[in-house]
Amino acid sequence: MLLEDLEFEVDLATDGAQAVARATETAYDLILMDFFLPVLSGLEAVEVIRGNENAASSAVPIVALTASDSSANHQACLDVGMNDFLLKPLGRDALSAMLMKCGVLDPEHTGVPASKDPFLSDGFDPTRIEDLRRVMDKDDFNAVIAQAVSSLDGHLAVIGREAERRDDQRRAFHRIVSLSHDLGFVSLGRRARDLEEALGGGETLGPPRRGAFLADAETVLGTLRSMAETG
Repeated sequence: MLLEDLEFEVDLATDGAQAVARATETAYDLILMDFFLPVLSGLEAVEVIRGNENAASSAVPIVALTASDSSANHQACLDVGMNDFLLKPLGRDALSAMLMKCGVLDPEHTGVPASKDPFLSDGFDPTRIEDLRRVMDKDDFNAVIAQAVSSLDGHLAVIGREAERRDDQRRAFHRIVSLSHDLGFVSLGRRARDLEEALGGGETLGPPRRGAFLADAETVLGTLRSMAETG
């Protein structure tokens, strides 16, 4: 099995209801969800997982597995809170690249050249960080990253509380846009801006959209924490 070849511990569910039960009880690093499953479809299962804030895996990245390349299917996956999708049959390179995107696989273990490493579930422009390293000494750089970790953590706490006032949530998304731009997290910034504008237009962010954003942002947060630790 490809995942086991990459030294992952794998937990299999045979239907959507079982997938929901396991995601409720276990905090996984990543969930690969088949589009078509018995009992509950993949879409229905993810909707339940994302809608249950008490589920152990409610905010982890979820990637759809589908044999269909239709834009309608892809959009349906995103609408229920999945973070991305992979086409079946799976190849090692495509799977490895997706695992790196989701922040759960080191490029050194994949056989995929580092130059192809998107290592986050968000587009990343490394020149931003490189510029900071170039103009700052190590202590100043670490202080900037530590402040970014603290700020992002606080903004995500606001976004994660559904009862939080709309204006406060918009402000949190807006600040994530600025932080993402400054540090090169391009896609996170775009997603934050989209959700900021959605709130401004009167939309309500349901658990699927909120959960998908939080999962992506937690990946960025983990990367920033690693930067702070390594300097």
